[in-house]
Amino acid sequence: MQLELLEDFRIRLVQVMKEVTHDSLGDTFCAILNGVHYITDVLREWCNTTFFVELQYHNATRPVEPSTGADEEDTKRPTKRAGAGFMADESVFDEGIDLFDKLKVEMEKNILKHATLDVQARSQPYRKYRWRNLEDSGDLSLSTPACDMLMVLRDHLMTMNRKLSKPLFVKMWRKLAEEMSKFMLEEVVLQNRFSEGGAKQLEFDMTRNLFPLFGEYTTKPQNYFRLINEACTLLCLRVGSALLLREVLMSEESRLEKEQALQDLGVYKLTPQRALNVLNSRTNLSVT
Repeated sequence: MQLELLEDFRIRLVQVMKEVTHDSLGDTFCAILNGVHYITDVLREWCNTTFFVELQYHNATRPVEPSTGADEEDTKRPTKRAGAGFMADESVFDEGIDLFDKLKVEMEKNILKHATLDVQARSQPYRKYRWRNLEDSGDLSLSTPACDMLMVLRDHLMTMNRKLSKPLFVKMWRKLAEEMSKFMLEEVVLQNRFSEGGAKQLEFDMTRNLFPLFGEYTTKPQNYFRLINEACTLLCLRVGSALLLREVLMSEESRLEKEQALQDLGVYKLTPQRALNVLNSRTNLSVT
């Protein structure tokens, strides 16, 4: 009976969730996600309690009663032996936990997609910025095209922090950071050419403005932006070192030797081909 009530409750949550999916950072959607997360945690705790372990044992070892009207052949079939269907690593809540977990994953994806797409929608001026024409002025400040994009990102972080339970929020901001890092590499760095001034401006925007948005939640936000952080390292590398590295990456050396050359510069996440593409986006390196 309790399992049926639990399933009825889950179905009702799904119905309400679908009604507010368009507002995935709204109060109702976030409240449902918090509730689903709490329920799965409680059910996992109950799995290890003596009462529910015994209940699972009795359910698994209960003899199978022949149905009314069974023929003679059916009645000759042996009933389930004690202990034959019991698995110590199973519980009465496994199916329910699995269904609630799937719901939680779906809702987390909705929130991440909503926040990511909203930030990306404000990024076009930044992606189309005149990176190749920027001069190295030495006096840097946040580039104007980045302001709107970063403000939207900050607002989404604040909303998630306010509305989601701590474990959920930690999970979500880490995923959002990784998505932003990937986006900045693929849609900004690899789609543009960079002068020395442009490379320094991008590094300033990332290390002094994007990363610090997450600094309230971790002491080392740069660790969650490995792709774009390493790309900035390569863009700002001295010309001589960059030429030597590019020569290694374009050579017939083994992949292991190329990776070692990158690791000597603190680049671990970018593949040799990705690293070469980043170097080729520099205007002060002649591409052959």
